[in-house]
Amino acid sequence: MSNHIIIDGWNVCWKIPELAEMIPAHLEGVRSRFNQLVAGHFAGKKITYRIVYDGQPQFFTDLDRQNKKILFSRNPEKADDLIIRHLIKQRNKKNWTVVSSDNRLSRQAEDLGAKTVSSEDFIKRLNKRKPGEPENNQKSNPRLDQNELNYWLNKFSNDPKK
Repeated sequence: MSNHIIIDGWNVCWKIPELAEMIPAHLEGVRSRFNQLVAGHFAGKKITYRIVYDGQPQFFTDLDRQNKKILFSRNPEKADDLIIRHLIKQRNKKNWTVVSSDNRLSRQAEDLGAKTVSSEDFIKRLNKRKPGEPENNQKSNPRLDQNELNYWLNKFSNDPKK
């Protein structure tokens, strides 16, 4: 993988069973958890990455507005379109890797000169232990504990009284 990575966010999230089982009921919580997993994985590494999602979040937090690593497509545009448009703007497309299991997107990225990695292979890398890490490391387990789940359910509840 190169040091510039662009990730098809929902495509990868659907491939992680613990996150996929929460879609579509808890989209914001899934997105937030996935963003944390990726940020943790790349922390301390000289990697430029972007995560691109279809559609806008239900709620824009200040962090969403400030985080240049997280991009959202606007209807009718899809994340795939935004990813390709982003790649087209890059001078050295061969320095970019697109993470997606979408065959059409992968072919388009390769035609532009970018590398591709399947969502499944990327997930294996996310789950890989770092040397010296204990085997049951919570960082590599994308499952939300009950407190986290309750927090996100409460935060993004449609109940106007909360």
